[in-house]
Amino acid sequence: MRHLFSRLTIAKVRPKPKGYPLELKTVGNHIRRKRMDEGLSLNDVGDIIGVSDETLTSWALHNRKPMIAQYPGIIRFLGYDPLDTGGNSIKERLGRYKRAKGYSNKALSKMIGCDEATITRLFENKRLFNRSFDKIDKFLREVSF
Repeated sequence: MRHLFSRLTIAKVRPKPKGYPLELKTVGNHIRRKRMDEGLSLNDVGDIIGVSDETLTSWALHNRKPMIAQYPGIIRFLGYDPLDTGGNSIKERLGRYKRAKGYSNKALSKMIGCDEATITRLFENKRLFNRSFDKIDKFLREVSF
């Protein structure tokens, strides 16, 4: 009688290291997971993103959120935008652009040709005048990112 399972091998599953984020609820979780997956030190990742070890630690421990100017480095390191919901609304598209470029609301308002309060209102889900909405939509159609 032949044994059907004579060539069966069992792969050993390595446990995740201590502190490995199982859920990606924060930007710090995303960064920490990639860092651990690739075996990088805090210093290595800090150099890539352009922040200190202490800043990375504070993000990973949920004490702090990154500033908008830090998002281009974060996106470059991760290879994706950790806050991107995949939506296509004006707010979501402008948010993606803002994070990809690291622009403040003030900088965006100057590029779009509206006041800063308009951009703030958009991100706070407040009503916009049609002309403001149209300006933002036109801007997003003209830029590439």
